[in-house]
Order: sequence, then structure tokens, then C-alpha cells
Amino acid sequence: ITTLTVISWFPREQDFINTALQNRTAQLTLSLDSFYMSDERITGLANALQHNTRITSLSLRSGSITDEKVQYLADALQHNRTINSLDLSHNEISDTGAQYLAERLQHNHTLVQLNLEHNKISDAGKQFFDPSTKSDRLTVLF
Repeated sequence: ITTLTVISWFPREQDFINTALQNRTAQLTLSLDSFYMSDERITGLANALQHNTRITSLSLRSGSITDEKVQYLADALQHNRTINSLDLSHNEISDTGAQYLAERLQHNHTLVQLNLEHNKISDAGKQFFDPSTKSDRLTVLF
């Protein structure tokens, strides 16, 4: 498996995702687009990502991800050494979530593309990712 697109999510899908993440034989693109990311789903995913050695691209587009939920992801990605592309577009992330994400990603040297288009991030919130004050390795789309 190199691409895993989940089209329904029930408790058994969390087990499947965990099993897929534990297989260390290939890189994986994980797409969970248009899923409502409940607290249970986001914490389950964040826990799985802490031990991730396979996912190189993660898409959570249109997942109803709020500032509170992005904190779980940011904490999991803080020291992640595998994911290089993250799509959080079309969510509910505001300046508060952007700041938390930017602070946590300072410690991540693998992520090179972050899509935050169509969120609630103002020009002031975009400044948290300003390349003049942060590493220029990360391209952020607003």
C-alpha cells in the first residue's frame, strides 16, 4: 500500500490505520479528506502519528479541524521525521491555531509544505510563519 484514502471511519478503521502505520515497508500517503474529525478521531490519529515511520503526506482537508484539534496534531508533528506534506485546508483554524502550529513546527525539520488555505487565519496570523523569523524550508500556502 502506498496510498490510503479512507472513505468511511468506524472503530475498525482506526485499527486498520494503526496497523497500516506500523508496517514499515513503504511510504504512505494518507488522505482523510472531508471527514469530520471528532475529538476521538483526532486524538487517535495524533497518537498514531507519534510513532509514524511511513506517512510522508497527510491530507485532512475539510475535516472541521478547530484551533483545539490542531493542537493535538501540532504536538504529534513536533518531532515527526517522516511527514513532508500536510494539507489542513478548508478547516476552522484561526490565528490562535496558526500560532500554536507555527511554534510546534519550529522543531520539525522534515515538513516542507503546509496548506492552510481557506481557514480563518488573518494577515496577523500568517506572520507566525514569516520566513524572515522562521526557517525558510517550510512553504505555507494561505
